[in-house]
Amino acid sequence: MLFRSVDGRGRVAQWPGGMGSVTLTAWAVDFLVEAKAAGQPVDAALLRTLADTLGQALRSDYGDFVDGEAYVERAAALEALTAAGRFDAAYFAELARIARFADADGVADVVLAGSAGGQGQAPAMKTLATLLGDGVATRLYQGKEVYAGLPGVRTARSGLVFPSETRTIARISRALATSAPSHPKLPLLRDALVTLGKGDGWGSTTANAEALAALAAWLQAPRDTTWRLDIAEGGKGSTVTPTGGTGVLRTSTAGLAEVKSSAAVGLRVDTRYLPTADGGTVAPVTNGFVVTRTIEVLTDGASEKYPLDKGGTKLDIPQGEIGRAHV
Repeated sequence: MLFRSVDGRGRVAQWPGGMGSVTLTAWAVDFLVEAKAAGQPVDAALLRTLADTLGQALRSDYGDFVDGEAYVERAAALEALTAAGRFDAAYFAELARIARFADADGVADVVLAGSAGGQGQAPAMKTLATLLGDGVATRLYQGKEVYAGLPGVRTARSGLVFPSETRTIARISRALATSAPSHPKLPLLRDALVTLGKGDGWGSTTANAEALAALAAWLQAPRDTTWRLDIAEGGKGSTVTPTGGTGVLRTSTAGLAEVKSSAAVGLRVDTRYLPTADGGTVAPVTNGFVVTRTIEVLTDGASEKYPLDKGGTKLDIPQGEIGRAHV
């Protein structure tokens, strides 16, 4: 229960009885807002309490910031409050004005707050997007420009704000996806996120969540392209023709399918092999391994064995008799 981890100052802690932080409180508000939007029951009083705490944390003289992370926590508070419908234009302007001296993940939160707060056309938004893009280094690999790191990111940061390269890339990606969806470095950041992910994710729960959220934001970002996808399967066809945005088609076929597209698409294929007939009617096949199956019926102390060596064999056993299957 989230409310059990709220400390005496209205901040969310990592566990009940612990000392809370602005960062965790902002994430908790984001979570509650998303849960409410998804139709889940949300404690309105708890959401109001956490939002009030974040309102206090917007002030530069707030006394409970993590050392060295005041800007990042103020930006996180602004983003979460905006998601909860409490955007503050004055604090947005202040945080945008001093963004050039701040960490990229904090700047990204200010951009996200500005986008959600109706500031998409404000001059500051363009400046912030440029600032985020300029902070991403690139290099040429086999003649193609690829992501090469975040040279301006501080290395000595508090673990209480859960910093990581993946999280910073993810926040920048989400910010650019909402404020500048055609930014040339957005595809590089997307590819970097995919590359940083391993078989079990991105290394931590926060990094996993941020990376998945960033990739989802990229998929939902509007695009000035129109493309057509045709799938022909078994004499019938399916077509997707989205204008902008991302189109997704889920279909299944019992045979071969031909896919044609006017643009690059991602195709995920799950193939399952199942017998077309009921298993009991399939004739036994010897192919490397020999498996025999026999049913033994016990009647009044005597037994009789019936080999199942033909497809479709039926065996009637009276109720009350004991049957043993030998494989």
